[in-house]
Amino acid sequence: MIKIYRNILFILSSLLLISGIVGRIQRLYIQFYYKVSYKEMSPQLGQEQLFFEIITVLCLFFSTLAFSIWVHILHKWLRENFAVSNFLPDWWGIFGFFIPIANYYYPFAYIYETYEQLYQINYKKKLKQWSIFKLYIAILWIALFVSGLLTIIDYYLLDKLGFSEVKEVDIATSIFLIFQYSSLLLIMLTLEWHRLKIFKERS
Repeated sequence: MIKIYRNILFILSSLLLISGIVGRIQRLYIQFYYKVSYKEMSPQLGQEQLFFEIITVLCLFFSTLAFSIWVHILHKWLRENFAVSNFLPDWWGIFGFFIPIANYYYPFAYIYETYEQLYQINYKKKLKQWSIFKLYIAILWIALFVSGLLTIIDYYLLDKLGFSEVKEVDIATSIFLIFQYSSLLLIMLTLEWHRLKIFKERS
């Protein structure tokens, strides 16, 4: 049953991330094509666009939730089948993504340790000092930090100046969210590829 949940979560998280990427690309297209802020253009795009926007916003939360549960299950699978050590406590795999400040460290350490163990099991050697996976994690961290900072700026503009959705801020937010979704998707695919490689060798 756990295998079914793991596969469903992988597919769900992947689809949500892809939806988030498509939604933000569409948002950028509207801003560059019509040369106005997205907020100004939204009322003219009708109910379908409003529905699409709601789906895009939900992707940000639910893709992270689905991913965190998926990587937690993967981590548990490694511990139960290979007796791997040096892992952070299990609960960091889920709650670490949603605890302020801690979410800038623990999820990334958790993901990296999971990849490191998968790599060692597959290749029977330690991970190299530099790897493309580290680049994915670095991009994810930067994108998460900057997009969060831009959101705070947007709220500040709304609270202090009485307006938000500044075109430049919104464009920058969309760009960094695309990087965030894309790097998380690449991380998922890399982890799953290594897991499947181990599974095939054991079959």
